[in-house]
Amino acid sequence: MPTDDLLADLQDVLVSISVISGHGLPEDDFFADRLSKELVMHLNNFGYGDLTMCELVLAFNLNCKCGLKYPSGSDIIATEIFGKYISVDYISRVLSTYKTLRTMLDNHLKNIIDGY
Repeated sequence: MPTDDLLADLQDVLVSISVISGHGLPEDDFFADRLSKELVMHLNNFGYGDLTMCELVLAFNLNCKCGLKYPSGSDIIATEIFGKYISVDYISRVLSTYKTLRTMLDNHLKNIIDGY
Protein backbone atom coordinates (compact mmCIF):
# COMPACT_ATOMS: atom_id res chain seq x y z
CA MET A 1 0.00 0.00 0.00
CA PRO A 2 1.39 3.46 -0.84
CA THR A 3 2.66 5.32 2.22
CA ASP A 4 0.16 8.18 1.83
CA ASP A 5 -2.77 5.72 1.77
CA LEU A 6 -1.30 3.86 4.72
CA LEU A 7 -0.93 7.10 6.69
CA ALA A 8 -4.57 8.04 6.04
CA ASP A 9 -5.82 4.59 7.10
CA LEU A 10 -3.52 4.58 10.09
CA GLN A 11 -4.93 7.85 11.39
CA ASP A 12 -8.36 6.20 11.53
CA VAL A 13 -6.84 3.21 13.31
CA LEU A 14 -5.16 5.50 15.85
CA VAL A 15 -8.54 7.07 16.64
CA SER A 16 -9.99 3.57 17.14
CA ILE A 17 -7.09 2.63 19.42
CA SER A 18 -7.69 5.79 21.43
CA VAL A 19 -11.38 4.97 21.81
CA ILE A 20 -10.66 1.33 22.74
CA SER A 21 -7.86 2.06 25.20
CA GLY A 22 -9.31 5.27 26.60
CA HIS A 23 -6.05 7.13 26.15
CA GLY A 24 -5.44 10.24 24.14
CA LEU A 25 -3.75 11.06 20.92
CA PRO A 26 -1.35 13.96 20.66
CA GLU A 27 -3.34 17.18 20.40
CA ASP A 28 -0.72 18.99 18.35
CA ASP A 29 -0.87 18.29 14.57
CA PHE A 30 2.91 18.09 14.35
CA PHE A 31 3.10 15.32 16.98
CA ALA A 32 0.04 13.51 15.61
CA ASP A 33 1.62 13.47 12.14
CA ARG A 34 4.94 12.35 13.59
CA LEU A 35 3.23 9.51 15.52
CA SER A 36 1.64 8.25 12.31
CA LYS A 37 4.91 8.38 10.36
CA GLU A 38 6.94 6.71 13.11
CA LEU A 39 4.29 4.02 13.46
CA VAL A 40 4.32 3.27 9.73
CA MET A 41 8.10 2.96 9.88
CA HIS A 42 7.92 0.71 12.94
CA LEU A 43 5.24 -1.54 11.46
CA ASN A 44 7.20 -2.00 8.25
CA ASN A 45 10.63 -2.44 9.85
CA PHE A 46 9.84 -4.66 12.83
CA GLY A 47 7.65 -7.46 11.53
CA TYR A 48 4.16 -5.98 11.60
CA GLY A 49 3.89 -4.96 7.94
CA ASP A 50 1.74 -8.00 7.13
CA LEU A 51 -1.02 -6.97 9.55
CA THR A 52 -4.18 -5.43 8.14
CA MET A 53 -5.78 -2.33 9.60
CA CYS A 54 -8.58 -4.55 10.94
CA GLU A 55 -6.01 -6.72 12.73
CA LEU A 56 -4.46 -3.64 14.33
CA VAL A 57 -7.84 -2.74 15.80
CA LEU A 58 -8.53 -6.39 16.75
CA ALA A 59 -5.24 -6.52 18.67
CA PHE A 60 -6.42 -3.66 20.89
CA ASN A 61 -9.88 -5.14 21.35
CA LEU A 62 -8.23 -8.39 22.46
CA ASN A 63 -5.89 -6.45 24.74
CA CYS A 64 -8.84 -5.11 26.72
CA LYS A 65 -10.68 -8.45 26.80
CA CYS A 66 -10.45 -10.05 30.22
CA GLY A 67 -9.89 -13.73 30.82
CA LEU A 68 -8.02 -14.69 27.65
CA LYS A 69 -5.55 -17.53 28.00
CA TYR A 70 -2.72 -18.99 25.97
CA PRO A 71 -3.26 -22.61 24.86
CA SER A 72 -0.97 -23.63 27.73
CA GLY A 73 -3.60 -22.26 30.12
CA SER A 74 -1.58 -19.31 31.37
CA ASP A 75 -3.27 -15.92 31.41
CA ILE A 76 -2.63 -13.40 28.69
CA ILE A 77 -1.62 -10.24 30.49
CA ALA A 78 -3.05 -7.06 29.01
CA THR A 79 -0.53 -4.41 28.05
CA GLU A 80 -1.09 -1.38 30.23
CA ILE A 81 -0.68 2.02 28.68
CA PHE A 82 1.96 4.27 30.12
CA GLY A 83 2.46 7.96 29.60
CA LYS A 84 -0.12 10.55 28.68
CA TYR A 85 -0.59 9.60 25.03
CA ILE A 86 -0.61 6.54 22.85
CA SER A 87 2.94 5.76 21.71
CA VAL A 88 4.69 3.53 19.21
CA ASP A 89 6.10 1.56 22.15
CA TYR A 90 2.61 0.86 23.57
CA ILE A 91 1.25 -0.13 20.17
CA SER A 92 4.24 -2.39 19.53
CA ARG A 93 3.78 -4.20 22.85
CA VAL A 94 0.10 -4.88 22.13
CA LEU A 95 0.91 -6.05 18.61
CA SER A 96 3.65 -8.36 19.90
CA THR A 97 1.12 -10.24 22.01
CA TYR A 98 -1.32 -10.32 19.10
CA LYS A 99 1.33 -11.71 16.74
CA THR A 100 2.16 -14.44 19.26
CA LEU A 101 -1.51 -15.45 19.40
CA ARG A 102 -1.85 -15.25 15.64
CA THR A 103 1.21 -17.45 15.07
CA MET A 104 -0.10 -20.03 17.55
CA LEU A 105 -3.49 -20.07 15.83
CA ASP A 106 -1.91 -20.30 12.37
CA ASN A 107 0.19 -23.27 13.50
CA HIS A 108 -2.81 -24.97 15.08
CA LEU A 109 -4.91 -24.55 11.93
CA LYS A 110 -2.03 -25.81 9.76
CA ASN A 111 -1.75 -28.91 11.93
CA ILE A 112 -5.49 -29.55 11.61
CA ILE A 113 -5.34 -29.13 7.82
CA ASP A 114 -2.29 -31.40 7.62
CA GLY A 115 -4.06 -34.06 9.70
CA TYR A 116 -2.04 -33.82 12.93
